[in-house]
Amino acid sequence: MEEVMENLRIQGGIEKSSSPWTSAVVLVRKKDGSTFDQELEWWSEVFNRIRAAHLKLNPKKCHLFQKEVKYLRHIVGESGSHTDPEKVSAVKDWPAPTCVKDLQSFLGLCTYYRHFVKDFASIAAPLHKLLGKWQKFEWTVVTQKAFDDFKQALSYWSQWDLLRLNNGLLERQWETPDGLVKYWQLVVPKKLRPNILNDSHNQITSGHLRVKKILSRLRQRFYWMGMHQDVQEWCWACDVCCAKKGPKKCGYAPLQLYQVGAPMERVTVDIAGPLPCTDKGNRYICVVMDYFTKWTEAYAIPDQEAATVAQVLVVQFFCRFGMPQELHSDQGINFKSAVFCESFTFPVDVLMGRPPGEELPTDTSSYAKHLQERLAKVHHQVRKGLRFLGEVMKSRYDAKANEVNFQNGDNVWFYNPQRKKGQPPKLQSPWDGPYTMLDRLSNVTYQIRGGRKSHPMVVHVNHLWQYHGPGQYSWDGSGESCSPADEDVEEDIELKYKRMVMIYRGKKWISKRIKTFKERTASKSRDSVGSGKEDDLISLKIILYIIKC
Repeated sequence: MEEVMENLRIQGGIEKSSSPWTSAVVLVRKKDGSTFDQELEWWSEVFNRIRAAHLKLNPKKCHLFQKEVKYLRHIVGESGSHTDPEKVSAVKDWPAPTCVKDLQSFLGLCTYYRHFVKDFASIAAPLHKLLGKWQKFEWTVVTQKAFDDFKQALSYWSQWDLLRLNNGLLERQWETPDGLVKYWQLVVPKKLRPNILNDSHNQITSGHLRVKKILSRLRQRFYWMGMHQDVQEWCWACDVCCAKKGPKKCGYAPLQLYQVGAPMERVTVDIAGPLPCTDKGNRYICVVMDYFTKWTEAYAIPDQEAATVAQVLVVQFFCRFGMPQELHSDQGINFKSAVFCESFTFPVDVLMGRPPGEELPTDTSSYAKHLQERLAKVHHQVRKGLRFLGEVMKSRYDAKANEVNFQNGDNVWFYNPQRKKGQPPKLQSPWDGPYTMLDRLSNVTYQIRGGRKSHPMVVHVNHLWQYHGPGQYSWDGSGESCSPADEDVEEDIELKYKRMVMIYRGKKWISKRIKTFKERTASKSRDSVGSGKEDDLISLKIILYIIKC
């Protein structure tokens, strides 16, 4: 064997070395742009030298034309050499040493990769102290921390070969899952991440894309830890996306039952349409239903204006069945207008001496008594049936319901799908906001307000969604959000600013008037100046003094 090795050294196949270890032959392509034909010539030369030395190769151990191979506990590839993932995983899963021998085995494996770990000696110093000759082996909190930091550092710096410095900028290599395409990504510091997220999502040419499309666009050029979470939080906090697309899954609150005990106690009204126009010009249907008896009436109307709906309800329904105690609607604009509310304000108690709907006192006749008892039984059966059906409906409805609780002062989105005239539906946003939560009226109804000068609204919780604005995530360092108190402070500052501007302009105007008055009086004789003008001059000086104070 020694003679064969000496012949190989003389022929130039191997070089002389003082190391007691031998290793396999690895040919790595250089970065000089050599072609595939040149590599074949090199392989031919290698095989000729092996054949001349009368050596044999094991085909199972030969790997030709590989992108990367395992070599001496390293992975050698096109981008260089890096640690073997299997060895790194062994270090990460290594249990805490219980004796000096276990610690020596751990440090021996890690020392082999010390050129991949920055500040190797300082990190491993507490562990090397335990290997002293007269040192007692005691595993303390300090050594455990050094042990964990050492494993984490080795796992992290195993990726060091994927980084490079290009014109003073740190870049990281990234490749597609199939390994065909590789990119050099710019490693972005934390301060510049909001600017990149804003340019890739909020700009006019960005289009407010979804998370997956933004990630595929950013990963071609940039890299930072936690990019997926930052992009997801940025999209959640985008007002334009939230107002247009809304929540991914709109939950709904549990069903609330409303028990009624008599006819005309609670009446609901709603508008259906627009429908195809009839011969009489009607395009809408006004539907009115009594909660207790389920009696339903439908009236054809030409439009859904407040005056039209009020006239139909008063003339065709209330004049026939009487005034209900409550009128339930979807709080549309036509049901909340002043014209609609004034249409149901009648001085009935002044004219009749009793509120509307109150029963007249009757005599104790047999007919009245029998009718009253019969109606009482019928109403009892109706209430019992309504209660049973309501419980069944609630159990089925609440099977997929989830309760959502908002606190006073929270900012929320409000679902308001009213379309604006002159704009296509694709360019309109059904979600409006942010609104401020004022009060919780019931389990499913809340009172909200859009601004300090707007009127409060009572809305259902199914039309609300938690507002995720800026100042709640890691990419925004401000950590501040707007509240009604902040709006008041801003308005006070604005008023003070306007007052200061008015005072400044008043000072300039009065000073100019005094200067003009003095110039005019100086050109005339002292006798021509009347006492009235002197009084005006004194008044102007007094006003100017007050403003300065």
